[in-house]
Amino acid sequence: MTTGERILKYRKEAGLSQEELAERVGVSRQAVSKWETDAALPETEKLLALARVFGVSVDELLGNDPEPEEGPPPPLPYGGSYGRHDLFGWVMRLIERKGYVAGYLLMAWGALIILMVVGVSVAWSHMLSDPFGGMPEMGFSGMELPSAFRAVFIVPAIGGVIGLALFITGVVVVVKYKPKRK
Repeated sequence: MTTGERILKYRKEAGLSQEELAERVGVSRQAVSKWETDAALPETEKLLALARVFGVSVDELLGNDPEPEEGPPPPLPYGGSYGRHDLFGWVMRLIERKGYVAGYLLMAWGALIILMVVGVSVAWSHMLSDPFGGMPEMGFSGMELPSAFRAVFIVPAIGGVIGLALFITGVVVVVKYKPKRK
């Protein structure tokens, strides 16, 4: 197998287009095409970048590594590289490629929590300020809330902060991972 064939194989395994790989390595899509067809070889710094993107060694990329032994791949230590056989690496590559979707989900989740908190706060304030619906015969209309009931409003406030934090985190993730249009 040639170096170009290995670059093509690793690119497809990583689920990247030539354009995405070119962007990550800092070259044009045509350069990636030339590498894959063996019309040109990448420079040393580009080989290092390719190896990092694919989670392999430069030797393996160039075909200088001996063939791996049969059997399952050895377990990677916690926080291992973004290797081909690493579940964490696979998830990180997925987030790098489509992370903006997770950002939109976080934004929606945060907005939903904020809406729920507002609804609960309004319902509680109505219920606690006028528990019997303004029936003067019950003698509760306009009565001041006991301090124990006022403490109940801390719960929605905390929920609101959590919802806002999720929404802001979602915005940051979308901005960071949204593909750039040219």
